[in-house]
Amino acid sequence: MNATTAVLLLALPTLPPLPPLAAQCGIVADVIPGPAAPGGPARLTPAFGNELWFWYSEPNSGKELWKWSEQGGVQIVADLVPGSGSSDPTYLTPCCTASGPRMFYTATESGHGFEIYVSDGTAAGTGRLAEIQPGSVGSLPYEFCASGGKVYFNAKNTTFGEELWVADGTPAGTIRLSDFAPGSAHGRPLGMVDLHGRVIFSAFDPATGRELFVSDGTPAGTHLLRDIEPGTAASDPVELTRVGDYVYFVANTVTFGNELWRTDGTAAGTVLVADLFPPNAFGPTGLCACGDRLFFHEYRAQGYGDVYVTDGTAAGTTFVFAQGSNLTCSGNRVFFTGYDLTHGFEPWVTDGVTTQLIEDLIPGFNGNAPAEYTDCGPGVCFRFATANPAEIWFSDGTANGTTLLCTLDPAASPNGLTTSRGRVFFAAWDPSYGDEIFGISTPGASRTLLGDGSAPDHPRLWTRDGGVPVLGSTIDLVGDGPAAHAGFLLAAIATLPAPVPAAPGLIVGGCDWVGLQAGGAVTVATLSATGFSVPFSAPNSAALEGLALQLQAVWFDPGSAPAVQVSNGLQLVLGTAAPH
Repeated sequence: MNATTAVLLLALPTLPPLPPLAAQCGIVADVIPGPAAPGGPARLTPAFGNELWFWYSEPNSGKELWKWSEQGGVQIVADLVPGSGSSDPTYLTPCCTASGPRMFYTATESGHGFEIYVSDGTAAGTGRLAEIQPGSVGSLPYEFCASGGKVYFNAKNTTFGEELWVADGTPAGTIRLSDFAPGSAHGRPLGMVDLHGRVIFSAFDPATGRELFVSDGTPAGTHLLRDIEPGTAASDPVELTRVGDYVYFVANTVTFGNELWRTDGTAAGTVLVADLFPPNAFGPTGLCACGDRLFFHEYRAQGYGDVYVTDGTAAGTTFVFAQGSNLTCSGNRVFFTGYDLTHGFEPWVTDGVTTQLIEDLIPGFNGNAPAEYTDCGPGVCFRFATANPAEIWFSDGTANGTTLLCTLDPAASPNGLTTSRGRVFFAAWDPSYGDEIFGISTPGASRTLLGDGSAPDHPRLWTRDGGVPVLGSTIDLVGDGPAAHAGFLLAAIATLPAPVPAAPGLIVGGCDWVGLQAGGAVTVATLSATGFSVPFSAPNSAALEGLALQLQAVWFDPGSAPAVQVSNGLQLVLGTAAPH
């Protein structure tokens, strides 16, 4: 195909943006009107467009699965144990299966122990997938990981012990993949992470000890990846963290001690990143993916230690700061809680080169450590206590851009700060409402990566330097796809998850669709190179605040197989540079 200059032609839609929340740090869902007894929501889980799933404990239905959206409001999904009894849903894991969006989780019913359940959002479509351990004991599934349209998890029974299972949302598609420790002994897969439709994890095999394993969702494709500490001794991989085409982890060997490793999913590509610490040190912890880099800190007393950044090579692994923790990525920067003898515990920020104190919120050596950082687009939201123990703050990484968003009731105990498509939700107590879900009305501009690129090349779409579409600004959309293919960049209004007939269709690994829809925005940019960069200008119009656009790159070559490959999805929410 003939290459043309990549130009973003964005016809902004006439549809209005989604309505804002009721008020800054206001109530989102008052499930039990009035100051009800404590119980309330927990495990806030964003999924499927703009839905928020959670479990809620209330007197009439017990602890059951609920969901909320701006269109449908708050509603119970299913009362599996009628009356005041509880099914105790936990490990909520959204996944886009071949049958559509599904929420996988663990629950229990009368006469049955904890097993794996699935829901399509309706009571009729919610139920137990399999009784892996018959009776009231249950198989106790946990360690859920969505990958390639399926959910992997750890479950046990008396015959096979604790092993790796996979579910596609149907009883017939819920199968055991391993018996690493033969018989009733436990292979106990842990730390599962998706890597382009496969899962990387650690497990125990008597012949190798606890080492690194991989699975493609079939018993034949579930096997040892590398015996890092040869023989029956274990390297005990922990803190598995995905960064682009690699999974980083911490492993222990006699030669190096606890150090940082990474894998591309092959034995040859499973290598030591750098030998930083003495063999008897605790080593790296708090691994934090940020763009194409990984930040981490050394484990010391009270969880604080030297902060490092790496590009995956020993030469590219450098010291950043002493005494940091709670590392959280926003854009191409990492926010963290830093400590020094002058300021005590305060918020800091680094891009891996320049590191600075954001603001001394409580001047002097004594102070409360910031907690629950969550990405808010141009910066982070977090909990902090200056004059009140229930304060929510925002910071863009500068003192002038660090503001108190709201002060809740001193007994509010806000927790579970969760970002969902550019908004922030949390559970809190209020004297007028009891324990309910609250939200920040306008966290500003944001970007969200959706799903994964398709096989075999896994094309990518992102914004340069983690840029977000602040009204009146321009950011660069960057695509990276297979060579000799023509790339098409498409955009549309973000909608509730429903299949769109037009190309490109389903975003692999997610539950979001991108397509050409009536009244929607249409973007077309083409060129036959492996990568492109296209400017995106967000109009300086307050009427567009909150507008969500989804973008996806399609790479096409009729002479290759497959002829079409799609990138991950990219959702942009137009907004301001800070909450207001």
